[in-house]
Amino acid sequence: MIEMFNITAKWRVLSYMLNDPWKPLFVSKMERSGQMSHHTMMAAIKILMPYGIVRESARSHFKNVYELDLEHPVVSALLKAYGISKILGAKPVELFREVDREIISLALIGDFMTEGWNEESEVEFVSVSESGEEIYDSILPLLEFRLERGVTIHQYNLDDWELMCKERSDPLMERCEENHLLFGDPLFYGSFE
Repeated sequence: MIEMFNITAKWRVLSYMLNDPWKPLFVSKMERSGQMSHHTMMAAIKILMPYGIVRESARSHFKNVYELDLEHPVVSALLKAYGISKILGAKPVELFREVDREIISLALIGDFMTEGWNEESEVEFVSVSESGEEIYDSILPLLEFRLERGVTIHQYNLDDWELMCKERSDPLMERCEENHLLFGDPLFYGSFE
């Protein structure tokens, strides 16, 4: 899914910027990386600028330095889509299923479900499974390597999850309401009432 961000020059520029949206884009640096020519890159930037998505960086006195407008609503949506695409590109569903045949449901929660993720955000998963928590110890380092950031896995057995849903006794439940279900049935609030 992350490949869709590299289809055209405009998307490649956006992808480069979305990958590290808090740092300005130095055209010369991207050009040196061999990703595209100076002319192609500048043409893509000039197309994006009138929409307000990309602007000249006020943080640099150098020429040809650009940044995303992180306040722009389209950039917020792009950040969310890019973050989820990047996570799905790490193939977490396949990894979870490979080590846990008892898994019932898997959801992505937290900062990556909003446009609020940043360079320090961890990726958070909720797993409902009859297996023990230690079953995920083997995939945690691989997920962290693939995603280039910390990963937290909240694992619940079905009985504990059902009790939490009925009592709404855990702050995690509120975050799960707006989950991104990767597979399985949505095992949230309404399922056990």
